[in-house]
Amino acid sequence: MARNRVIYQSEALFVSPNATGAHYVLKKIKRWDNVANTESDIDITDVGIDQLNPTQTEWSTPGSSANCLQAFISGDLGIAAADYGLLNNPDPVPGKHILYNKLSDYTDFKSTNKASTGYLLIPGEQSEGSVENLVQQIHRVQSANYSFTINRTDVNEFGQLARIDSLVLEPPTVNLDFNYYPTDGRNESLLNFHVQGINGNDVQNAAGLHLKDAGKGQNFFIMTSPEGTDAVNYSGGDSNKGTIALGNGYLSDWSIEASVGAIPSASATIELYNAKSDAGTQELGVPSVDLEKGSPITPTEFSLPPADSGNVHATALRPGDIKLTIPSKLSLFNDVDEINIQSFNLSIPLSRTPIDRIGSRFAFSRVVDFPVTASMTVNALVSELNTGNLADMLDDCEEHDVKVQMKYNESCTAGEAKDSLIFDFKGARIDSENITSDIGSNKSVDLTFSTQIGGPEDDEHGIYISGLAPPTDDPMPAWVASSSC
Repeated sequence: MARNRVIYQSEALFVSPNATGAHYVLKKIKRWDNVANTESDIDITDVGIDQLNPTQTEWSTPGSSANCLQAFISGDLGIAAADYGLLNNPDPVPGKHILYNKLSDYTDFKSTNKASTGYLLIPGEQSEGSVENLVQQIHRVQSANYSFTINRTDVNEFGQLARIDSLVLEPPTVNLDFNYYPTDGRNESLLNFHVQGINGNDVQNAAGLHLKDAGKGQNFFIMTSPEGTDAVNYSGGDSNKGTIALGNGYLSDWSIEASVGAIPSASATIELYNAKSDAGTQELGVPSVDLEKGSPITPTEFSLPPADSGNVHATALRPGDIKLTIPSKLSLFNDVDEINIQSFNLSIPLSRTPIDRIGSRFAFSRVVDFPVTASMTVNALVSELNTGNLADMLDDCEEHDVKVQMKYNESCTAGEAKDSLIFDFKGARIDSENITSDIGSNKSVDLTFSTQIGGPEDDEHGIYISGLAPPTDDPMPAWVASSSC
């Protein structure tokens, strides 16, 4: 039965840490001991994989019977390469270790009585928990909008009024913007911001990963369940769901704001290269494209995990649990310790310029425009006045740090609020201070600060994020099967 409409109830937003690389990680493989007739799971160093059920050629070195994982696994398990037998040999020489990427041969091997050991490499045939899905859900989403525009150039000629063709000379314009409630830094980490632990001291600029030219962006996915059903905990068949997939996405703007009487919210704007729509959510081709050729990336696949409400400490943060620490020298007219803050907005603009070249169908890179200037605006009701002189401020080269502490109190639980998300705005200088006063209104002030994002060696400028969520690690494995064969 066709849907009458789609509403927020039936949608969930997901993201992958990269656009063109592996979307799964193999963490364990099955081992069969033909002497003891026992099968067990063994840990391996995380291996990035493109598919849950790859073909034999996906895992094999072209033109060779040796498996492309052999060298890696031999080192990982401490087995000498000479102790391996032929790939997929169901009747091996005793004492050999055999790798299997063909299930039927592995099954035949288990029925022999040869004193050998076999390893099953097919990810989809492993025990539960052996494969980690790198696609993760962004929680507390409040809105999501996406669109594309195809830019065409008409071809006309003398002797014919209408165009004879309409060529695409530049990649389509694909956009995604969404708004969510920040909680503990988990969403920010999924957007490739560096988020350290709430008590961490590994000082690293939050936007550092976005400043690098390397990388092909991230993929974003919007899952839709049938009408009248919740996307969260939906138990119907996969064929009843659909996926909008957006490829090669680059964050171009991010901001967070809070005000009296409203739940704090964050907004993200993503620039992308491609979009596709699929039935189902499992083992689908990724939406990313080869930026040189403009062709889809194959055979890399993705699967969406079940949607949930998120394992976070608080359903949302409250304006009453936010503390702003502003140095006194960042205001001329007001005592910042006494002003009554009504709202703040912190913005990290990451505008990007596509770099094209002859022979490349798409822009082969979309680099950040430098310098990157982050800004913070604070609106407050005036209380006590400060002392100072604008002429003195013009010659003051001192920079200051502004801190935003967003605390949480677990829902339905009494107790002291604890830090959940912290933003350190380092190297701030005041840009403007606007006072507003009229009959019938409280006198108010708008303070605007700015700082520039520094390089990896600069720990005195930029935005630094600490969150209650686990600290950010490199989301990708160091060894990827398909690219290492």
